[in-house]
Amino acid sequence: MTDADRFREALIAAIEPWSLVLDRVQLEQLVSHYEAMVETNRTLNLTRVTDPVEAAVKLYADSLALLPWIAEADLTITRIVDVGTGAGFPAFPLAVACPHWTVVALDARNKKVRFLAETAERCDVSNLQVAHSRAEQWTGSADFDIVTFKAVAALAAGLEWSHRLPRPGGHVVAYKTPIICAAERDEAAVMAEQLAYAPGHLWNYELASPGEVLRRVLYSYCRRPSS
Repeated sequence: MTDADRFREALIAAIEPWSLVLDRVQLEQLVSHYEAMVETNRTLNLTRVTDPVEAAVKLYADSLALLPWIAEADLTITRIVDVGTGAGFPAFPLAVACPHWTVVALDARNKKVRFLAETAERCDVSNLQVAHSRAEQWTGSADFDIVTFKAVAALAAGLEWSHRLPRPGGHVVAYKTPIICAAERDEAAVMAEQLAYAPGHLWNYELASPGEVLRRVLYSYCRRPSS
C-alpha cells in the first residue's frame, strides 16, 4: 500500500463518524496537498507530522472537525478566515470540503504563504485565498462568519489578534486539546468580555487513530450582535 493509499484510508475512516463524505476529486486534492507538504518539508519547516496516517488524522481530519460543529450549531457559513494557517490547517481541508465557501488563509511567514498559494493553484482549489498578513494588520474586507486558529496562540491572544475579523454574530473558533490550563481559560474569559464576545463554549470530539483515540476541543466565542 502506498503512502497516498494509507492517507486516503485513514482520512475516510477518521471522518466517517461525523457522516462526512469526500468525493474522489476532493480526496485527490487533499492527497496532492499532503504530498506537496511532505516534499516541501525537506527544505522548509512546515510540519513535524509527515507520516501519512498520522497526518490524515491529526492535520486533515482534525481540520474538518469544524463541519460537524457547524451542523450541530445550525450555522449558515459563506466566508471564513484562518489565522496563522501555516501549511494550510484548517484552511486547505475546509476549502476543499466546502467549495461553496470563501476561505481566506492568513500567515505572516512569506515562504509558507507562497507554498500554500502555489499548492492551491496546482490543486485547483479556487475558493481558497491566501494572504501574507498578520490578523491584526489585515486590511482586506472582514465580516467573516468564522475566524479559526489552530496551534497558533493562547485563547486570549487569538481573540485579541482577530477581534476585528468576525461579523456581529460571527464566531472565533480555536482548535485545542482538553489539557488546556485553567489560567488560559480564565484569561480568555476576561478578554472575551472586554471585546464584546459572549462567554466561550466548548465542543468536545474524538479522532480515531490506529492504536489510540485522540481527544480534542473546539473553543468558540460569538461576537455579540450589538458590538
